[in-house]
Amino acid sequence: MRKILIILLFGSFAFADYTSESLSFLDIPGSAYVGSLGNTMTSSVGRPESILQNPANIWVQNNYKVTISSRNHLGINDVKYSNIFFAFRRNIIVDFTFGLGYIYYGVSKVEQYDDYANFQKYFSLGQHAVKGAVSYKLMDITIGLGGLVAYNEWTSFEGNSYSGFDAGFSIVDPKIPFIGIKLNNLLLSGSVQKYFGNYSMYSKKNIGLSYSTNEILSIITLNLHSDLSNNDVSNKKIQRNGISIISKIFQESDFRVVLNIGNIWEPLYDQYKSISKFNLGMIIELPGESIKLPISSRISIGYSFEQDLISQIFDTHYFTLSIIGK
Repeated sequence: MRKILIILLFGSFAFADYTSESLSFLDIPGSAYVGSLGNTMTSSVGRPESILQNPANIWVQNNYKVTISSRNHLGINDVKYSNIFFAFRRNIIVDFTFGLGYIYYGVSKVEQYDDYANFQKYFSLGQHAVKGAVSYKLMDITIGLGGLVAYNEWTSFEGNSYSGFDAGFSIVDPKIPFIGIKLNNLLLSGSVQKYFGNYSMYSKKNIGLSYSTNEILSIITLNLHSDLSNNDVSNKKIQRNGISIISKIFQESDFRVVLNIGNIWEPLYDQYKSISKFNLGMIIELPGESIKLPISSRISIGYSFEQDLISQIFDTHYFTLSIIGK
């Protein structure tokens, strides 16, 4: 029986029966903002793209928020990634935030070989996922529940479908147990994700911390983020860190420039070897009134890139457009 060898040069997807590998495209940063912060989606609150790691953090203060993102590899057109996320707040007895997102990841011109390393043909891979969530805030605690359906399709092979659910929380200014000391300006977040495939299932745990400083000189705020994820199949612990520098250009205006720096530390197949990725991005936030958008109070344009410190093959770029409702 002839075997098929599939070679992918991009680590976001691996062809296997394991659900964790087939759904790894859901770990791709959901926007330029979280990408530039080292993919710290667990501790990035108030962003609909956080639905990928922590459904609690889709909570938004405004009426709604929409983000549209695209991810590209420098000089390579065979890999496509795009998404759209939408979060809106409604009062149904109490305030809820509802979130919905669609994610697409595709690779074309994947090479297929036989047992003797003879090239046979090219085929393509495509992955689609729809994820929904609801978030509820009670005083300083936000909780969220989410669900997922996904489908992997590729030419010459039968596709696989997946489903899953997750739950998450975020606590603002948590207190140290038994001592009662309040940790001001700190956000503690966590989530558990469970996914089911045709032949397997897996769970993933995420924990995140973020700390915001008070305004410095009335124009600068610093946000520090740190996330840790663990996959129970591969038992890989991925550490993600980021720092955000938010600057108001004019003290009386909502016009802001955000500079983000991040790092991702991910172990390879050998636990003694790891790969480190450097992230950098800039986000410009404009008041909606300044560009005559009556449906929004602010619009955000983001760009970031991710660079593998070992090789340039993972040199990727993110573009995001966000519209924030009044």
